Amino acid sequence: MLTWLIRIVLLVLLVFGSLVGIVLIAEPEIDLSAYRDTVSQRLGNLAGRNVQFGGDIRLKLGRHAALHLTRVQLANADWAEDEKLLSAGRVSVGIDLLALASGKVHLEGIVLRDIDVALERSATGETSWNLRGTTDDEPADNAKAHPISLIVEDAQVERVRARYRSAQRTEPLVVAIERLTQHARDRMLMLDGNGTINQSSLTLAGQVGTLDALLAGRDIDLDLSMSIQDTVMRLRGRLGDPENLVGIELEGGIRGPSLDPVLALLGVDDGPGGNIDAHFTIGDRDPGIEADIRGNVGAMQIAVSGIVGNPVAADDVSMDVSLTGNDLSILGRLLGQRDLPAESYNLQGRIRRHAQKLQVVDAVATSGASKVALSAELPAFPTLTGGTAEIDVHLSELRNYLPAGRAQMAPGPLTARLQVETGADGGSRLDAQIDHAGNILRLNGLVGRHPAYQGTRLAFAVDIPNVQQLNLSSGRAARGAVSLSASGSISVDDRQQALLTLSDGWLGEMHIEASGTLGRTPSMTGTDLTVKVEGPSLQSLASAFIDARLPQHSYRAEARLQGDVHSVSITSMQAQVGETRLRSDGSIGPLPGLRGTNTRVELVIPRIADLLPHAVDGTWAQAGYRVQGQLRVQDRFIHLTDGVIRGDRIDGSLSARIADDLDLHSARAQVRLRTPALSTVLPVISGYTAPDAPLSLAVAVQPTENGIGVRELDVRLADATLRADGSISLGGAAKSSLKFEAKGPSLGQLGSFGATTLPAEPFALTGTLRHLQQRYAIDDLALQLGDGSLKGRIAVVTSTTPSVDIDLASQGKVFGFLAVPADTTTGTAGPEEQDLANKRKAVIPDSEIELGALARVNGRLRLAARNAGYPDPVFPDRVIVDALDLDVQLQDGRLTLEKLEIAGDRGQLDFAGGIEPQGNQFGVNLALEARNMRFGFLAAGTGLDALPSHKVSVNLAGLGDSYRSVATSLNGSIRIEGGNGETNNTRTNQALGRFTNDLISTLNPFQKSESHTRIDCTAAAANVTDGVLQLFPGGVIRTDKIDIAASGTIDLATERIDVQFRSIPRQGIGISVASIVRPYVKVGGTLSQPGMTLDAPKALLSGTAAVATGGLSILATSLLDRASGSINPCVDIMSKADSGKASSTLNPIDILGDAINRRTSPNRPSLSDED
Repeated sequence: MLTWLIRIVLLVLLVFGSLVGIVLIAEPEIDLSAYRDTVSQRLGNLAGRNVQFGGDIRLKLGRHAALHLTRVQLANADWAEDEKLLSAGRVSVGIDLLALASGKVHLEGIVLRDIDVALERSATGETSWNLRGTTDDEPADNAKAHPISLIVEDAQVERVRARYRSAQRTEPLVVAIERLTQHARDRMLMLDGNGTINQSSLTLAGQVGTLDALLAGRDIDLDLSMSIQDTVMRLRGRLGDPENLVGIELEGGIRGPSLDPVLALLGVDDGPGGNIDAHFTIGDRDPGIEADIRGNVGAMQIAVSGIVGNPVAADDVSMDVSLTGNDLSILGRLLGQRDLPAESYNLQGRIRRHAQKLQVVDAVATSGASKVALSAELPAFPTLTGGTAEIDVHLSELRNYLPAGRAQMAPGPLTARLQVETGADGGSRLDAQIDHAGNILRLNGLVGRHPAYQGTRLAFAVDIPNVQQLNLSSGRAARGAVSLSASGSISVDDRQQALLTLSDGWLGEMHIEASGTLGRTPSMTGTDLTVKVEGPSLQSLASAFIDARLPQHSYRAEARLQGDVHSVSITSMQAQVGETRLRSDGSIGPLPGLRGTNTRVELVIPRIADLLPHAVDGTWAQAGYRVQGQLRVQDRFIHLTDGVIRGDRIDGSLSARIADDLDLHSARAQVRLRTPALSTVLPVISGYTAPDAPLSLAVAVQPTENGIGVRELDVRLADATLRADGSISLGGAAKSSLKFEAKGPSLGQLGSFGATTLPAEPFALTGTLRHLQQRYAIDDLALQLGDGSLKGRIAVVTSTTPSVDIDLASQGKVFGFLAVPADTTTGTAGPEEQDLANKRKAVIPDSEIELGALARVNGRLRLAARNAGYPDPVFPDRVIVDALDLDVQLQDGRLTLEKLEIAGDRGQLDFAGGIEPQGNQFGVNLALEARNMRFGFLAAGTGLDALPSHKVSVNLAGLGDSYRSVATSLNGSIRIEGGNGETNNTRTNQALGRFTNDLISTLNPFQKSESHTRIDCTAAAANVTDGVLQLFPGGVIRTDKIDIAASGTIDLATERIDVQFRSIPRQGIGISVASIVRPYVKVGGTLSQPGMTLDAPKALLSGTAAVATGGLSILATSLLDRASGSINPCVDIMSKADSGKASSTLNPIDILGDAINRRTSPNRPSLSDED
């Protein structure tokens, strides 16, 4: 920038140079501000940029002339980030006019203040300070340029700021000089200044001279120093004859605690660390110059020494180089190569240059067990005729020398040998072999002359035993060895046409051929290649790389590639897998973007099942399809026109347009489809059975200001319709609204889900999907199904942790169709059930609780149902769920059931509980209260109301990481109280498993001979402590004929059962009938394989039919079907449980003993006296 300031000064001085003779004595001062536009235009033409003078222009004439300028600006390049290249607040220059006559510019003084400079280098290498202006005074071609000698005697610089930007730098380099002075003392120019470079302090000091020596250009003494932070650089000595490099004696060095601050200014962000201490000397020798550089950067030692015999011609050179260190990764970072191994290294070699030939002698670099050796003799550039080079490389492990992103790509050592000999025509004979872990590449032949490489005749061969090893960066383990081998040749003729022949290529069982021209070198313009591949099975090839089921059919493909090195298009392509065919007649443009594509595409699939082996279920897999259309990429858009879909049972049309970056906001499409039966074209969807009804679909979408506009959506399935219009926003702050309506005369026309058949009732569903920023919501959802209705809202927030909020309220039988049909099967276990139960080892699984997904979403579900009409599966004319209130929340992985209240003809249930993560475990708690609950399957004659009414209370809590560990840690209590009523014995037997039936019939032998059982009362109380359920005080059940009591434990950790039953016939049933009652029964074994012991200890009956009813049916049944012989055993059990006085000595067995004593006392008749 100083050069341009000087040009400005010189131009102004020359314009008025004709007045010099007049004013040498008068020394007048002239105000030239009126001519600022003329001067600006003249300088602007010279610079090719806009130049502005916003202040004064004053000129003082005389031998010691002076020019004063204020507010000078020079525009930057159009592409540069900063608008101004140079902005100067004040420029003052004093000059000795008489010195100009001798060809010397002697500036007696310069003052620069408030200077701002913005320099920038583009990604293509263009510089913003490269000024190419126009002038009317261009010199003739043969004009000889004479250098101007410039000497600045005194200078004052204040407040200067310079910025440098480039594509290679992440941050600009900013130099700020607060003060810099230069003045002559003892004919020496003294320098003194300070400032900053980026955030590092900068100081300058020293002297250069004498002034006469500078003017003469020889015998210049210098002593300069500069410091950046704590790093100091110094240079001192004499330049005898700089132009001829004679009489030079210099020494200098750099020293500091770290080189990193200096390297950071050069764009090297990751320096080597450690101190720096380096010194150099350059001395005049006869002949030539001797140089010696030695020092260290951290642990890295550097030594360079030698002689340049002919410094002017840079010939007769002999230099020895040595570089050693203990961490190669540090050197790699300095050279821009990261991720090199942290191992010791040593580089030794000698460089010679004589008679215009360069020699590299015994250059060896070692690092750990790796070694690279180079010997070469190169003639003078650019001919390079007669040069030879030989390189041997051995890397002990290639991965250690690759960037981190590819470090897993290729394990194993690498050895390479390269021999090159340059010919008289500029070409080179090449013989190379690279062996990487058994993967070999060979090159042999002639490489033509640079840059077009005419005359190249190069043969190549590739042999890779296992291609999978080259793809380990994907993280997949090798699935099978797939080899790659290829051989062929590349040649370049005199027209610069490169020809490729690949005659024998194999990738596993796939054969590859390629032939044609690679185009004109070096741009490869005019590339025209034909590539053919074929193989016996696509699945066998793909299985080595991906997890996918592909066709076993043979395949073949052929494509023609045309273009240049920057873009290659596929101008024709056809492929076939089995009978499936794909054809493209036209041009498919290059990636990315496929620009220039214009082709007709046709895909013929005779049978879906042949192309997709896993799609074997359903009629649709047996159908054939033909898809065709015109694909075009133009003006940054992908167009599909004249799209046609034809199939055995479907036909339709498709046209679409989308931006080449596949931005859905740009999508425009129109689709129409028709099929006579949805079930024949829809793929198999688990749990859903599609109807055999005709379907028609028409949809049209287009871009809108808020997203994608649904211009038309019309779906008809049988007599049902779905229509929608509006827009859908795909993100951002856009607001959108999509209104939809679905209706039909019968919901059953839509199909069925599993065993659930949708009701044949008219339906209507309406709502509006709205979006704003991250929230999608349907706030006006309404469903009318028959006489029932459902209203509410659904909202989804797509934040880092998505949130779902559902709030619904129903009236009437909206959910009635979800009723489970009554189970009429018997409870007798067949052979297969018996076998399954015998193999089953545990009821409670040991598997871990997988609830990690709960932490990935938050939400809340609220549902209020009234007059739900959910029918009872046993009593179809009664309602098991008439009202339901549900409130469940999920927040940060914590699932909380605030309430679940269910009311119906069987009674009312209230649930509450939750699952909460606690470290690597989950805390589980459950609270259940049931009132007026009528358990049973069929009442005798009078229906549901004849069943006994129960009150149930359950409170449990546990902690663990698996289902078993939670069960093992359970603590809490269980209480059951039941009143009188009747149950049907036949239906009970059918519903329960074999073992449970055997146990009930053993405890109550009357159950076999009577159609129903009359129950007077039921009571059970149990405590759960650390996973052990203890019937404590116990359980009883009283019928009209027998009292049954139970006590014992169930250990949930081992699943072992230890429960004792005692049965006593009631008074009045007769001795003969009472004699069939088994007084003592014990149940042991495990939950999966319980066993029963009768009076005789060895009479053990084991059964597994309980498995068929969930394995825990014996536990549930024992809690419901126990009895005691007390006058009112149910009251006794619950009173003891409520009072907390129950103990191991007060249990139902003891209660029965008390009852027996009371029955046989003198005041009461004994059983033997009754008939």
